[in-house]
Amino acid sequence: KNSERLGQNHKKGIPLEVIPMAYVPVQQKIEKKYGGATKLRMAVQKA
Repeated sequence: KNSERLGQNHKKGIPLEVIPMAYVPVQQKIEKKYGGATKLRMAVQKA
């Protein structure tokens, strides 16, 4: 699908998995480059 911007067709957000030690720099980079807001969501149960 073609989109002009990240998340254009996903109204509930785009889930990303990031290693724990990298989540802050990744979060900052996403907010700076693409705008919007990010939210850390912890898994209820892990495999």
